[in-house]
Amino acid sequence: MASEDSGNSLGQKFKCYLKYTKPSLTKRQRGIRRRVEQELEDLIKRTDPDELINWYVRALWQKGEDHKSILSNMVEVVKRANVDLIQSITKLFDRDMEAAICALGEFGYPEQVPELLKYLNNYNSRIREAAVRAIGKTGDSSLIGDLVPLLNDPNSFVQEATTTALGKLGSTKAIVPLINQMKINNHHVRLAAINALSVMASRADNQPNTSKGFNPNLGQVDRIIFADAVDPLIDVMKNAIPEFQNAAIAALGNIGLSCSIDPLLTMLSSDKKDIKKSVIIAIGKICGSRAEERFFEAIENTEKPIEEALLEAFREIDIQNVSDSLIPFLNHLDPKIRTVTAEALGKVGARRAIAPLTEALNEPDKDVREAIKQAVDTIQDQLS
Repeated sequence: MASEDSGNSLGQKFKCYLKYTKPSLTKRQRGIRRRVEQELEDLIKRTDPDELINWYVRALWQKGEDHKSILSNMVEVVKRANVDLIQSITKLFDRDMEAAICALGEFGYPEQVPELLKYLNNYNSRIREAAVRAIGKTGDSSLIGDLVPLLNDPNSFVQEATTTALGKLGSTKAIVPLINQMKINNHHVRLAAINALSVMASRADNQPNTSKGFNPNLGQVDRIIFADAVDPLIDVMKNAIPEFQNAAIAALGNIGLSCSIDPLLTMLSSDKKDIKKSVIIAIGKICGSRAEERFFEAIENTEKPIEEALLEAFREIDIQNVSDSLIPFLNHLDPKIRTVTAEALGKVGARRAIAPLTEALNEPDKDVREAIKQAVDTIQDQLS
């Protein structure tokens, strides 16, 4: 087992690992990440499970803007190391029941689900909330019936946690309850309902086709299961505060029904750049490669002040066939737009973008040239 200062060693190694968790890494950085990741896993395997749980608890209660991301990365690395923590978690119940329940959900022990279910009726609202969040992380849609009653819990934090968990469980049986939650007066519960519907729709494209998940090949017709949510989301998009508008726009994009495109296009008249960007991302997701012309029509028919916002959106759109339509923007009069276009082409990673990018290396603006060079390097790294 590791020495008693293993917590410090783990912390130092984990900080090193976090430097290489960014989505855009060079080939060399990806190699460093694999090495550091292996070293970290080896260290975790040599560390006493009780110390790992203590480390988890310290991270769980840590405050700060990035602590949730840090915690989730830590949990994933520990899970990959395949360390059995159940005995240490069981001991944790004696001194921190809430943390123990959270740990059961984070580290994934399906056999412990009955243990989690019994805490849904605990007198302490914090314990009920922790149990709900832990059950949500199981991804087991068969548990939806156990959670729905807690939508009416007297504690608003439990209501919010339940709303979020229903989205994570991914059962279509949760759609109607979530639509109803959008009518709740509580700001946080309503926002959680919008985000939960968005999560459900986005997972529909990624989950295995099992009894506990969605069909990964949902088409436009199959997405009709979300149709009842579209009008309430459009209403929120048009009439709510910006935070709700952005969430509703994202949800409409993830649901992916073409009837949302025209209402979304009306939001391009907004004076808020982030709203415009959210709209173009949503339309891109709905159109995909099926209706590329409609997607780029939104760019061609907008005023110059929002062109940059639209092009920035390409950084987040996962459409592999957009590069041909992006290439003309390498000759745009605005160097900022040329820069963003180069970055977007690098993100798309299409081989056919290398030639026009290389031709554009005679670009007079230094920042644009650097973006073009980086895009070419990124594509070549992805192809190697």
